[in-house]
Amino acid sequence: MEYHSTGSPTARLGGSVPNPTDLSRRLLSTQQAQDAAESTSDDGVTTPTPRSRLNSATRFDISPGTPFWGSFSPAPRSPVLIQCCCRREDCQNLLAFLSSTRSMEDELRLAAEVGQALLQKHEMYQKEMETFRSALEHQCARSEQKVQELDELVRELEDTQRVLIRERDDAQRQRNLLEET
Repeated sequence: MEYHSTGSPTARLGGSVPNPTDLSRRLLSTQQAQDAAESTSDDGVTTPTPRSRLNSATRFDISPGTPFWGSFSPAPRSPVLIQCCCRREDCQNLLAFLSSTRSMEDELRLAAEVGQALLQKHEMYQKEMETFRSALEHQCARSEQKVQELDELVRELEDTQRVLIRERDDAQRQRNLLEET
């Protein structure tokens, strides 16, 4: 699978987001393979498969209580069988509609894949930010503790300085008294 070049905006967002052109090609080839499998059997005779538009008896029942969503698996085509009002299989309006629908489904799948990639990248960034925040909080706590220790040391040094100044002043007074006598 091709990926975006390293300088592209998509690559900067994650680098692992698949190339949309490649995804479209992959979806189209899957669709063509399924169309071929649905239209011909091993003996070359065209037979409708359960998902074929030729089999109008197959319909999805989405009534309440039907486990439709539990059995649904993503496929490159819509599970809904559509027939034109003229009942012709080669109707240009129907073919254009089906082509448009497939194109929209492909774009939706691509958007979902890109969305999933972005979501994974976002979750990764959140984890990194949480780790970074935790490290910063730990560093701030250590810094605050160091500041408190240094403040205490400053107080002790100021007290020692006051004591030494008093002792010096007392010594000068005594020296002055001794010099006067």
